Amino acid sequence: LYSPPPLDPRLSLRDSICDSGLWIEGLLCAAHVPPFVTFEVASMSMENFVLYRAETVGALVNTLRLYLVWRVFRDRVLSKLPKRHTVAAFHGMEIGSAFAFKMMLTGNQAVPFIASLWASTMLLLSYWFRAAEITACALP
Repeated sequence: LYSPPPLDPRLSLRDSICDSGLWIEGLLCAAHVPPFVTFEVASMSMENFVLYRAETVGALVNTLRLYLVWRVFRDRVLSKLPKRHTVAAFHGMEIGSAFAFKMMLTGNQAVPFIASLWASTMLLLSYWFRAAEITACALP
């Protein structure tokens, strides 16, 4: 059985600095191509020469930061639950991302949630595809 740790609203600076997740997220969010720096990354794929510009690869890597939107959305959904920490401790369960996702898939908000999730996924994948194709096909 899952037993959540007791809620302690006091968080010291030392606890934050020692958290490895904070450092990993900081490195992920700090990764970018510096201004006025350009280079190409070349590869062979199925006997075709493919060339990608650093700006394009950097832009595609930076779209991975969209996971931050889920955290804001999750906190917005869970903020509507009164005494969620008490309920989680009483039932011995974790109220986190999975619980927020299940909440969004119940009731009247399920269809708009699925539609917006599908539309945003299609936009993201089409952006990645367009960036990869335009860069690779820009060769003479």
